[in-house]
Amino acid sequence: MTKPLGAEFIGTFWLVLGGCGSAVLAAAFPNMGIGLLGVSLAIGLGLTLIHLISIPVTNTSVNPARSTGPALFVGGWALSQLWLFWVAPILGAAVAGVTYKWLGSEDAWTRGLIPLGRAPSEPARCCSPRTTASTARSRWLRALEG
Repeated sequence: MTKPLGAEFIGTFWLVLGGCGSAVLAAAFPNMGIGLLGVSLAIGLGLTLIHLISIPVTNTSVNPARSTGPALFVGGWALSQLWLFWVAPILGAAVAGVTYKWLGSEDAWTRGLIPLGRAPSEPARCCSPRTTASTARSRWLRALEG
C-alpha cells in the first residue's frame, strides 16, 4: 500500500507545484517568457509524465473526483481503495502548497536558497538586471495573494 500512496502523493504534489506554480510565476513575472503556452506545456506534459509513471502502480487518479464516480459504480474492492485516491492527492496538494509558499518566504530568498543564476558574491537578481530578490519576492507574494 506504500507504493500506491507514494505514487498518488508525488503525482499530485508535482502537478500542483509544477503546473500551478508555473501559472503563478507567469502571472508574477510576465517578462520571464513563460506565457500561456509555457503554462499549458507545464501542466500538460507534467500530467502526461505523471500518468506514464504511475499508471503501472495505481492506474493513476491524481484527482479524487475521477476516482469516486467509477468506484461508486463498481462497488466492493473499488470502494475499499477509494480512501487512497482521496487522502494521497489531498496531502500531496497541501504539501505542494506549503512548499510553494515556503519558496516565496523571506528566509528562502535572503539566504539564497532560491537559485537565481548568480554568483554568491553578487546581489540576488531575477528576471532582469534591475530586479532584486526583494522585488522578485514581493511580486511572487502578490501573485500568491491575487
